[in-house]
Parts: sequence; structure tokens; C-alpha cells
Amino acid sequence: MCKKGLASLKEEEGVGCAKEAEGPKLSKKETRQILRELRVQVEQALDGGEAVKEACDAVRSAAALVSPQSLEPLVQRLLAASPREGLRLCVDLLSLEEVSFGEALLSVLVSVLVEVASLEIAEQVMLHAVATKRAKMRTLQPVLDAFCSAGSLTRLQETFSSVVRPWVKADRLRLNGRAIHTLLRGFGGRPQEQEAVLELLAEMELELPGEWLDRIQQVREGGIVADFVLCAEVAASPAALEPPPPASLENCGALLRPATLERLEAVMTGGITCFVDGPNVGYRGAVQRASSEGPRLKGGPRNFQREEVVENLHAPYFRHDQIAAALREMRSLGERPLVVLPERYAFAQVLGVGPKAPLHPLVSQWMLEKSLFIVGDDEPDDAVWLYGLLRHGGICVTRDKALNHRAQIWGMRFNAGQRQVELERSWRRWSAQHLRWFAISWADCDHFSQDVSIRLEPPKLPVEIHRTGDVWYLPETGGARWLRLQLKSDSDFDSTRIAEMSIPGGPEAAELEQRGELSELTRLYGVRLAEIPERGLGYCAVRRIKRGEALLFDRARCSALVGEEDVAQLAAQVGEGSEVMALTHGAGSDDVLGKIQNNVFHATRDVEWCALFLGVARLNHSCLPNAFVDCSRSCAVVRALTEIQEAAEVLISYVPVSDALAARSEQLRHKGFDCDCARCREEAQGVLLCACGAWLPEEAAACPCGADAATLHSASAALSQANEFMQSPEAAKTDTRQLIAKLTKLKEECYSNGPLPQSADTVTFLNNLSNLHFFSAQHLAGPQREEALVAFYECKRQLMASYEALHGGSAQR
Repeated sequence: MCKKGLASLKEEEGVGCAKEAEGPKLSKKETRQILRELRVQVEQALDGGEAVKEACDAVRSAAALVSPQSLEPLVQRLLAASPREGLRLCVDLLSLEEVSFGEALLSVLVSVLVEVASLEIAEQVMLHAVATKRAKMRTLQPVLDAFCSAGSLTRLQETFSSVVRPWVKADRLRLNGRAIHTLLRGFGGRPQEQEAVLELLAEMELELPGEWLDRIQQVREGGIVADFVLCAEVAASPAALEPPPPASLENCGALLRPATLERLEAVMTGGITCFVDGPNVGYRGAVQRASSEGPRLKGGPRNFQREEVVENLHAPYFRHDQIAAALREMRSLGERPLVVLPERYAFAQVLGVGPKAPLHPLVSQWMLEKSLFIVGDDEPDDAVWLYGLLRHGGICVTRDKALNHRAQIWGMRFNAGQRQVELERSWRRWSAQHLRWFAISWADCDHFSQDVSIRLEPPKLPVEIHRTGDVWYLPETGGARWLRLQLKSDSDFDSTRIAEMSIPGGPEAAELEQRGELSELTRLYGVRLAEIPERGLGYCAVRRIKRGEALLFDRARCSALVGEEDVAQLAAQVGEGSEVMALTHGAGSDDVLGKIQNNVFHATRDVEWCALFLGVARLNHSCLPNAFVDCSRSCAVVRALTEIQEAAEVLISYVPVSDALAARSEQLRHKGFDCDCARCREEAQGVLLCACGAWLPEEAAACPCGADAATLHSASAALSQANEFMQSPEAAKTDTRQLIAKLTKLKEECYSNGPLPQSADTVTFLNNLSNLHFFSAQHLAGPQREEALVAFYECKRQLMASYEALHGGSAQR
């Protein structure tokens, strides 16, 4: 350890550094015995909680007999149990040996020093760990967090410039989501430093795990605007396309026989402009076809077989007509395609005696058209079209990422750090230009259908971190989500955030924000924030709004995983800000916890998350809503359920609209009010909704339409009993066909006396029955499958009719 850091730590702890006399050299058996006894003593000390000092003394004494490195696990436990005694022990052990601790103990030591001792000493220990190559990012993280929390921008910048950046580039450290989050937050309001962090990230990573992006997206300080977007919204990288590595063509050719390369060159002289990856296109959908008929006889889900006798294991599932559809599509675009096909997919007998018979008439046709290139089964077929693209250019229709060979062809060496990243970046850019993905559709979604069509997808965007203008795009692993980051200085952010917030027909956004009534994260479209009589603030339409139209976009002020501490975690993120305190607290306490509890939303797209949206929180409630909220953990969109007239209030439902009156009322009381909407008033007058749409009072003998009230009540009770049975363990053990027979018989009995009552029990019953029919259809084939699907669609139609009778019709539902 560096002398300055050790001396500071000794002075802080008030201990000496006298080196004890070396003890006798012990055998391995004696060393193991000492370590066993020490482990027992430490365990007993930690269990009792009062003998930690004695345990530290025992470890200190044993350090003269055994290697301090062998004591590291015990020291880590003692540090966690008693930081003060653990620090004293670390000082003594560092005095005994010149050799440093290992990375794990040094990381724990830095963390403890940040918490209980001195940040300066922790920084010295961190630098010692880096200098001795015993550091990971977790070793640096406590110091970075402390600098960020203390606002020590100069020290944070020095640590980033002198430690983080050079060591990351040297592949001795690797950035993670927490470190990026800390650095971006610490450099808040300084876009140049934030740019340096993102540039370093782009050099060392191409894509980020979802948890990294979630951490980065939570940075709100210093004018960072971050939101998740789909791939279609990502601007392409302006970087020029780099040629493949010089050795790639030679590496690819090495995978094929010289005779194969000669044949390929001869074919390419005939004007071939593109390739079709035959196995990839023909095999598409084979898994679904196989699963619908049961497991394969042998071979598993492979499309490449190397054995002495190659059998056509996939013949029942491989589709030559899908390849023909790809050829037609390419020819319609003016291309002259070449199908690359292994022998096992072309001929019935690959190895053995006798002539080779084509597996399919299309094979003979392609051979006559000279649009088929057959490669041996002992050669990789993807190397053929890769070689052709590298030598002659063009495109290839495939969904193959060439995982088996791209590393060898591109000269990638794993664990090669930045060089590996650059080669992978080169491959992704090249493949995005030359590999064209496709989508196959079958008539009626039947994978056995002979009616096949294929559609080429546009060139895919390379999945890599890049910047376009002042906007950064960070892809999630696989490219499913992209995080869009825009960096602004404090002055730029303050001057533009209000100008972007104009509200058509309503008060100025600046005035609303000053009063704490509107979040800077909210965008309004066709609505305005206004004072609603007896309701407080709410949104009103400033024009006629069509069904399905977006009314409001809001970014989450904070988010957390759903759990017992979710509200507390949200409160810790927002603090006591006026923007949150301006919200209503309902029946809860009039503090930040109560206000968050009353206004938090459970994400509909990230079901394990909840979030607070300050703009959405201003929407008022109705059990007959005309709008709904669709949200993830990071953003929310409010859309119109029905057409909304000008000046009408925009209303959502705080509770499930399928709940009965009593259940809705109970939930709304926790929100601090009783609902008096038209639906609640109507339901309060009756207890059952007839099929004609009339609510029947409890004492009514018949409906005005002539339906017998007793019959309706009896049917409703029978359906309720059936729904309770479907939730029981007994139903889970019952065969699906028996359940369908029971529920269908009950349905027919209820319908024999007239239409079913339009109740929540009816909706649940029809939903259960339709789910059973759909589950059954997935395990049937032929006419039986068709019958099950017909029954499923009929139940769903009746279900939607009952649902709309209860809650109003809407295409959104």
C-alpha cells in the first residue's frame, strides 16, 4: 500500500506499525488447522456480537503464522460486522506484509472508509488498488459516489481523467451502469464532461443491458433529457461504412474447398446479383410445424448434420416453396438470385450408392434455371454466401447472424478488449448493409399452408452506441429498446424547457409550473389544465378529439419496483419538492409519502414497476371513463377511449371498470372521495343488469322487456358458482375437455331461458370458457382444432358484448 495512504490510516486509527517477529514455518496441515479454528472463533464472535474485538486479535496474531491473503475472507466479515475494529485490523495486517490485499478486500475497505473514516484515505486506498492492478469498478464506485454526493466536481473530474478513462481504455476496468449513472449525474450541467463519459462508453461497448439503461435513464440532473424509443425512431449513425478486415475474404475462403470456390466463381460470372440462404429460409416455421405434430424422431432442432449417413431428418418440416417465394420476391425487385443449399436439402440420397434424386420438383427447376448452388454437407453453407458477398457485393436474404463463423472470418479474438469491439462494430455495420432479413406469412397463420408469401425487411440499423447531432442513442442488448439522450447545459435547459411547453388554448406553461401545477416533463395535445367545479384541477378538451387520439405524454418523475417499500423508494427519489406536494393526498397523510401513495401508477407495460407521473396525476376519475393511461416505468401516454367533445373533461378510471359497484366504492374511499358518476348512480338503483340493458331493483319481479327476474338471479348465481370452481385446486386437476363440457352445459342451460344477465360474473364466465377453448385448440389438429377455434371466437364475441353492455362500447377495448 502507498506510504501516504497507510500512514494516514494509521494516524486515523491511532495504531503503530511495528512488525512482529516471524513465527515458525508451518506445514499445510497445520495452516489449515489454524484457519479452521479462526473461522469457528469468528463465527462465534459474529453470532454473539460482543467478542468481535477478541476475534480481531486472534486474526491479528495468526497473521504472523499464515499468509494474510488467506485471512481475507475473515477480515471482510469482521469489517462488515464492526467497521472500526475491522479498520484497525486492516492497518495491522498491512503493516506486517508488503504484499497488498486482494481486490475483494480492498473494495470492501474502500467502501468502509468512505462510510466511517475519511474520504481522503479511501481515495488513497483506491489509488493503491489501481496501481497494484487489484481494482475493479466496484473498488472505485464508493469514491465516485462520494465525490458526486459532495459536489466535488474537480476531484471527480481528476479521478475520471487520470484513473477511469485510461484504465478502461487499457481494459483493466470495465464501465457499468452504476458508474455511468454516477458520472453523468456528477457532471450535471457540464455537457462536455458528459460527452466524454459517453464517448468512452461508445469506444468500449456496443450495446448495454437493460438494467444499465434503466439506471442511466433515471439521471435527471443538469439538463439531461432521456427517454426510451423504438428502433424506428432512432436516427442512423452518420459514421461512414468501413470495409471489412483485409483478411476476411481469405479467412472465409479457408472454410471451403478449392473446388467449391472455383464452382462459385464460375456461377457468379453468369450475372448473379444476390443470394438466398436456402436452409434459413426453408427452415423458417419448422419448429412450429414440428411442435404441432409432436417431437422430432431424432436430430433435435438442428439444421446441420454431420454423420457418416446423413438422413433427411427435417424433410417433413423443411419447405422448398418458402425458398421459391423468396426467389419470386427478389426477381420482382429486378435481382438475379442464387439459392445456396446443402446436399441434404436437395437430394434424397446424399451418401451411398446410386443416383441422387431431387427431394422436390423445385430443386430440378432451380438446377435448370442455374439459380441453385449446392454445397457439400461437410462444408458450412453460410460461408458460401458470405464469400460471395465479400468478393462481389450484393445482398443475401437470411435471418442468420453467422454466429458460428463470423468470429473466424472477421479475425475476432475474444477478451481482446477495444480491438474486439471495433471488429464487432465493423461486422454489424457490414451485415446491416448486406444481410436482408425477411418475414414469412402463411395463409390463416397455418404453418402447413401452401399459400406462402415473403416480405423483405428494410436494411436494419446496426446495433451500436452512436451520436447524431447532439443526441446520443444507446441500444439495449439485442436492439429491443433504445435510450435517447440529449445533453444540454444548465442555461440552455432553463431557457428552452418552458418554451417547448405551450398548451393550445390554455394558460401558459410557465405560469402553471411556477405554481407547481404542471411538470416540465409533460406534453399536452388538444387539452388544457383548468379548474373543474367541485373537483379542483383537471384537463378539458380545447377541440373535438377523436377516439384513440393521444392527449397527453408524460415522463416519469420517479419509478421503483413494486413491493413493500416502493412508496418509500419513490419518496427518496423526489424529496420534498413543491411539484409533488402540490398533488392531492386522498385519505392518506398530507406529506410526500401520502401524496405519492395517492397518485402512483402501476405500469401497464412493465408490470413489476410503478411510477409517478406528475402530469397524469392531474386527471380526474369516472367509472365511465373517456380516456385511459398506457404507461411503462419511464413514460405514459393518455389516449381517448371515446370521442371527446370540445370543453368536455378528460376522465380516466382509478379502479378496474369491470369491478362491481361495492368493490369500486371501497377502493375509491381510500382515494379520499365517493364517486357520483352516472354509472354509479344507475347501478345504485338496481342490483342486476338485464340483457336488454335495464337495471332491475331487488324487489322487481320482471324486467320491462318481459325477462323473469328470478331466472336472471338464478343464472347469475350459477355463473358465480362456476367462476369460484374455476379458481379452485380441483379445477386445476380436471381435464380440459371435462371443464369445457361442464361450462358449455351450464351456458346452454342459462341461455335456454333467455339471454345471460349482463353482469361481472357473466364476463368472467365467458372469459374462462373462451380461454379453455383456446388452450384446447393449441393441442388439437385438423377439424377438431378448427371447431375449438370457432367456439373460442364465439365466446369472445359474447364476452365483448357483455363487457360493452356493462361499460360502454369502445374499439380501444
